[in-house]
Amino acid sequence: MTFTFNSYTDYYIFIDADDGNKIKAKSHNNDGIVSTHATNADVVINAAYTSLPSGASIFIGDGTFDIYALKSQRVIEGAIPYYEG
Repeated sequence: MTFTFNSYTDYYIFIDADDGNKIKAKSHNNDGIVSTHATNADVVINAAYTSLPSGASIFIGDGTFDIYALKSQRVIEGAIPYYEG
């Protein structure tokens, strides 16, 4: 799967349809996949969050994510669905 970042973000959270719909965190700094979980987005987001330097950001891609225990006091941005019509 190839990713294109339209704006700068340090980590991109996404659902990988090519890998059984696992939730993954990819580093924008070419560190590759830094966290993976089968169902819980909070596990992946928290792993990315603990790696963030001050002023860094996380972007959550399209999809529905189950979040149970998020430990973040930072801004986390997500994709906004676009509907044409």
